[in-house]
Amino acid sequence: MQQENAPGVRWEWIGEAWKLFTNAPATWIFMQLIAIALVFIAIVPIVIVIGGFSAIALGGRFDASPLALLMTLVILLAILLGGAFLTSGFYRAAIRQARGEAISVSDLFSGGDVFMSVLGYLILLSIAEAVIGVIIGIPSYIVDAFRPLTDIASRLVGVMIAGPLLFAIPQIVDRRAGVIESIRASVKLTQPYLLTYMLFAVVMALLGVSGVVGCVVGVFVTAPFGFTIPAVAYRDVFGLQGAQTYDQFMTPAQPPYYAAQPQVETPYSPAPPQGQPWSTPASASTPPQPPQSESTAHTCPHCGATLTRMLNFCNQCGRPLRGA
Repeated sequence: MQQENAPGVRWEWIGEAWKLFTNAPATWIFMQLIAIALVFIAIVPIVIVIGGFSAIALGGRFDASPLALLMTLVILLAILLGGAFLTSGFYRAAIRQARGEAISVSDLFSGGDVFMSVLGYLILLSIAEAVIGVIIGIPSYIVDAFRPLTDIASRLVGVMIAGPLLFAIPQIVDRRAGVIESIRASVKLTQPYLLTYMLFAVVMALLGVSGVVGCVVGVFVTAPFGFTIPAVAYRDVFGLQGAQTYDQFMTPAQPPYYAAQPQVETPYSPAPPQGQPWSTPASASTPPQPPQSESTAHTCPHCGATLTRMLNFCNQCGRPLRGA
């Protein structure tokens, strides 16, 4: 895949993403409310069913350890499946809006065709974050006092790896690219600007957290940044058919209105005397004439016809003129 524009980070993407949200705030808020409702609808029956079957199998007695483990695994699986499906819909809505199209709440359910690819990406990302967390947490296994520091470090690194992977899911959703293909393309594209993209990912995470810290309701305003910012960045770097990129909104260079114009000299004519009409100089009114030929007229010695130029034969009688 070839990008159309420079792949460097543009901080204007945040402002562009905010414009996408403010163009359809009700749609984004309703989509988030529906997603939250679907998560609760999926989790509550799982808890009830697993708890009921466990109570029956144990003769009315609850064994907290196996029940908690089974319930945790099933809930995590449900969240992963549902999260992949809803993530596909959120990204598709953001990309459609970045293309200039109108979005609706139904776009939340439009990611079924790329659901499995997004799920595969999220699984690989979860495995990578888990491995990073284990590696960074090794000192805490030796000295328990290091645990707070290692937890913060693992979370920070987990956020930073989202920088070079910024264009992975947009490629999957928009171009139906494969998981490995999209990851490779995104990492290769951002590699020259790796530190900047990592910093950009940290800023995106802070924007999301700010909605929770300031006011819990504010998360409905900041959460869409996780989808609209990558969509705007993807639009400007990879290009979207029918969409205007950030470069097209840049102010063009001003033309040199005040540049010096070449002066054309015109013949000067003095004002006419009192009571006489204005006369235009001959040099200004009469165009220059081509120089006249210096050859004189000749007469045919046979028929007497006048010849305007010197010829070998008379154009009237046809007789030769040389030697005549």
